[in-house]
Amino acid sequence: MNKEITLYQPQYSHTGEMDGALNLWAAVLGQAMKDARLLLKQAQRKPALWQEMPFRQEVNRLQRFFRERSMEVGGFGFLCDLLQIDIDKAAQRIEDEFLTHLKLPPLERQPKTEDDRREDMNATITLKQLQTMPLGDVANLDGAALADLQQQANAALERAKSAKEFLDGAIARKYGDLVKQLRQESGRDFGVVRLTDGDVQITADLPKRPQWDQKKLEGVVERIKSSGEDAREFVEISYRVSERKFNAWPSQIRQAFNDARTIKPGKPSFKLMLKGCEDVAA
Repeated sequence: MNKEITLYQPQYSHTGEMDGALNLWAAVLGQAMKDARLLLKQAQRKPALWQEMPFRQEVNRLQRFFRERSMEVGGFGFLCDLLQIDIDKAAQRIEDEFLTHLKLPPLERQPKTEDDRREDMNATITLKQLQTMPLGDVANLDGAALADLQQQANAALERAKSAKEFLDGAIARKYGDLVKQLRQESGRDFGVVRLTDGDVQITADLPKRPQWDQKKLEGVVERIKSSGEDAREFVEISYRVSERKFNAWPSQIRQAFNDARTIKPGKPSFKLMLKGCEDVAA
């Protein structure tokens, strides 16, 4: 399969937030097609993948994505509508080029053990079901089920972030000019502006975030000190030490700083990945 399908050619723009959002969604659709192309190539190179669950799950995911034509944010129908693509023609091309060749063969099943039945139960859990489960029950799930749920959660989070970014861009486009005009009329460059649109009250905030030139501040502090004043009455002074530089110092220098150094743990994190998924994601 050497053909490349192009359903939408992004028009990159440096001027419009909406154009940037469209390009982002076009990239989402393009990635789904790349995933389908990659799965097909992997199956051709290694037919045994058809019997591996991670590979079959990924094939099922892509088939559902393209065939269900979901109008939910991030769904195939949503993307085609947003990008003004003829969904019937696009779906047929994808079906002909990829999905008909990604037909899953029957799974060569062995007699199920108790562990197999437990694995089947774990594999059916969705994020919606997860929200109703006690924490202890979730913690008792096997690693494969937890890895699947973590991947679902990460994917849902990315979709939500993309949707929010797109929506924020649309809101800014709708009200941005009016807010700018109201702020100018009030004689302010920053701060909160309120307006109404029917029954909706809009609060637009543009916070002021001063940035201080550290080198210039250092010069000011030195002049204050040289005049006999206490610089701490005017500025807040903090001290930091690069951990990389600290570890490179000779031991006698590190010893002098040790009393001022405290090690606190960061937030622990866990990344779960099913064995064999590396090939699918490569």
